[in-house]
Amino acid sequence: MEINAFKIESMPNIPIAPERFFEIIGKNPSIIIYDIKNGSTSLYIHSDRSDTIMGDIENSIMGLKFNKDPNIISTNGAIITVIPYVKPLEKSDQHAFDDIFEMFKNTGFIAIISLPQDEGSIDSAKNIIEAELSGVETKKSAVLQKSKSSNISFQYDIFEGSEDAIVLNDILGSINFSMTKNGIIYKCFIAISSQPSDLINYVDSRIVAFKHDTIYPKSINDLILTLNKTESFLVGIDILKRFFGIYGHDKVEYIMPTITPKTSGDIELGSYLAKSVNLTQTPVQIQKETLNLGCIISGLPGSGKSREAMAIIDALYKSNSRTKTKIVVIAPTEEWDNFAISHNMNLLRLQKDMVPINFFRCPDNVDPQKFYTDLGMIIAAASTAGPYRDPIEKCLINAFRSIYKTTNNPNPSLVFDRINASIIKLHGKISNAGVKYTKHGENIKSSLEGLIEIISRREYSGANGIKLEELIEDGVVFNISNSGLNSRSYLYSLILNQIYAISSTYDNNGDTELRLLTCIEEAQTIFKDPKSPAVEDIKFKIQDFRKKGIGLMLLTHNIIDIDASIRRLCQTKIYLKQAPDIAPIISKDLIFTFCEEDDITKRLKNINSRVAAINYVSKDGNSKKTNETIFILTKDYPDIPISDSTPKNLCKAKYVAAPSDIETKITIAYSPDMEVMTDKIAKMRYLRINYFQETIFEITIKTNPIITKLIEGRDYTVELLDDKKRVIKREKIIAERDIRIEVG
Repeated sequence: MEINAFKIESMPNIPIAPERFFEIIGKNPSIIIYDIKNGSTSLYIHSDRSDTIMGDIENSIMGLKFNKDPNIISTNGAIITVIPYVKPLEKSDQHAFDDIFEMFKNTGFIAIISLPQDEGSIDSAKNIIEAELSGVETKKSAVLQKSKSSNISFQYDIFEGSEDAIVLNDILGSINFSMTKNGIIYKCFIAISSQPSDLINYVDSRIVAFKHDTIYPKSINDLILTLNKTESFLVGIDILKRFFGIYGHDKVEYIMPTITPKTSGDIELGSYLAKSVNLTQTPVQIQKETLNLGCIISGLPGSGKSREAMAIIDALYKSNSRTKTKIVVIAPTEEWDNFAISHNMNLLRLQKDMVPINFFRCPDNVDPQKFYTDLGMIIAAASTAGPYRDPIEKCLINAFRSIYKTTNNPNPSLVFDRINASIIKLHGKISNAGVKYTKHGENIKSSLEGLIEIISRREYSGANGIKLEELIEDGVVFNISNSGLNSRSYLYSLILNQIYAISSTYDNNGDTELRLLTCIEEAQTIFKDPKSPAVEDIKFKIQDFRKKGIGLMLLTHNIIDIDASIRRLCQTKIYLKQAPDIAPIISKDLIFTFCEEDDITKRLKNINSRVAAINYVSKDGNSKKTNETIFILTKDYPDIPISDSTPKNLCKAKYVAAPSDIETKITIAYSPDMEVMTDKIAKMRYLRINYFQETIFEITIKTNPIITKLIEGRDYTVELLDDKKRVIKREKIIAERDIRIEVG
């Protein structure tokens, strides 16, 4: 048989029953080593079934975890204490060597060696002890015969309280106790490293040692063979357990009673952890339509929240044989790219791939008024306008109202012009010196810089673009990792408003389906501020989504980054590792019947990566049941490697070419009705081209026509300036190869 070493990784916060520990080890020789040098406790088992035995120990003693240790400690030259004995200790939670790691730092070890003996040894051991005890009784009887009936001699007291009698009675009692537990008795030895020298004195102060010896075994196996041949008293489990302790452990696992789940459904969230710590083979599953009730996944970076979301969506794809769920993912990193490619989804890497999108296009069959009202609200929520958020929303709605009366597919530059005109109308004044804005107006203009940054890009600046409702048919991942922080919240808003608009076309008969699932990474970008109109709006949308068969999955690092009212509405909660100060808040979001809040908080502070506390909903017919919170080990969705030859831009919607640069000839044409050139026109010296009020081209007029490059189809403003750069003429143009500007 081989010897295998297992180092203790963690222990439960409740006392361990040593009897159970030794019952599971059974008739296999074992060694508990307190490695003072490395500050750890290890268990060596001499058995071909050591891995199975360790698994049984972990399943039986919840919270006790081991890692297989390839390093076997050398006991060569160790001093062996033969037949050690520990008197009963006053405190039940106290062990023989409970202060070993405090007294001795970074050196030495103590090994407790227990060698189970066969059944035939039990009777022999009891007979020897009983014979020894009968000798003590004979001495007591002789004393009693000599003493007077009214007085028991002092010599009797010596025999009655002698160390021999106490030890022998205790050993006999421990053997009898073992007979009722596991039927095994043991040869017990203690091996002590020769250094430091006072470690031997420490051990002698804690036990009664009958003999010391020094041996030089070639290996642990040789040590066991040698000690099995060594004469020794035998002891039962009740004495052996006094040596049992777990010292120098790295982690405490907090045990919590939870109800064993009875789950079923298409989506597996993970595997049940009994009492919050012990991994079982019980899968925790939900019906996919329960995601219509909202889902939030929260955890610190590296805790596994994105992998869990991928596992859920992967399960949706595998269960879509009957009804297909459309998937939308908005991600601020590239980690969803391979998922999109491996699942044949559309992948849009915004601000990297030249895929044209008009975020101001109202999707087909959508009420334009509802579309632009939501658009104004969600853009205002994404802005940095702070207390001026309401004024910016009013400016946006005022601009959109006039735009969407005439078109559902406005040019983004027209949208910006109308927004700017609305700001001037409500919060500014035009004078000969230009536009003077109020404090509100200045704040609104500056807060829209992120939006201008987006629609200034050539792929988002034209009226023609792909239809997002077509992308959704096959699923779509929006990778916005290339966007700047200033524009990221606007991208979230513009995409979400398109999804909201498309979902509004669904009927209200989707309670038993999951027609569309939108997964939003870093959801706090848009849903953090409780005063935000986007937060107020989503509270109503989540309730409406259930009827339409639409699920919303919010991912965030920290649960308090999502407004509490939204968290309450999300009925599937998957809370992974959080910052310790957040644990008390998490405990109020969860449902524990048998635990005090302090115990819940302690457990949540000590949670490992991929371990989650979850609330979930199960369905029984038409009824929905909110279940007791349980702990699971979440799914670890593997990152599927993608070949370098695989195209990374997978936009399968109807292709629309991004606008390109064209050589533009701008001709200044003088009116044929002009007989004499006015002084104003005579002073014309410069031509300037602006886009979104930013000058992109300026030249001294020396030739006519003037040649430049512009983006085809984009709206620009051309200005003719005098010698002091005052505007003589201003005209809107759409970039094409030949442009004519008339003056006079």
